[in-house]
Amino acid sequence: MIAPGIDIAVEKVQNDRNLLTDANISVAYVDSECSNHASMIRAVELMGNIKGLGVEAFFGPACEYAAAPVARFASHWQIPVLTTGAKAQTFGQKEKKEYEMVTRAHPPHIKMAEAFVEVLQYFNWKRIAVLHQDDGTRPFRDCWFFNAALFAAMNAAGIEYPDEKRYETFSEYSPREVDHDYSELLKTMVIPQARSKSL
Repeated sequence: MIAPGIDIAVEKVQNDRNLLTDANISVAYVDSECSNHASMIRAVELMGNIKGLGVEAFFGPACEYAAAPVARFASHWQIPVLTTGAKAQTFGQKEKKEYEMVTRAHPPHIKMAEAFVEVLQYFNWKRIAVLHQDDGTRPFRDCWFFNAALFAAMNAAGIEYPDEKRYETFSEYSPREVDHDYSELLKTMVIPQARSKSL
């Protein structure tokens, strides 16, 4: 998804006489398959295959699973990694040398979680529900990474995370297949409670 943007950027840099005048920029695109195994192999292959010169920067991967091993290799090789993903909390822990070369162009989950906590505190909400759709294809998904960040942000703010957790499966695309009409629940139960404190 980022290839067109990179192509445009490379063209602009090469056409601007004030930028990198003697540089020849080569770009190689590979599929990380959102896999820690595949991305690791691709990173090592790229280091040896780009005209025998190696890599000077990685753009991506965006997927957490693929980004983790690439970030670790990049830290060892001292090569920057710029990604729009890698939003899980761990990637922001710069004291861990393995992620020191990662720069994220997108806010991490912890920032969204901290904003969520601010809303909880403003409205003095004590009970929360987190709804997300589980695609079931990977053991940990974006929603799980966000929930981990939310748990950490709530703990940091001194908000007790509920001991009682209830998990119900639902699909936002086929709400009539389950017993609940979520639109009706939102209208009758959630919205009146949410609006009980005026802004």
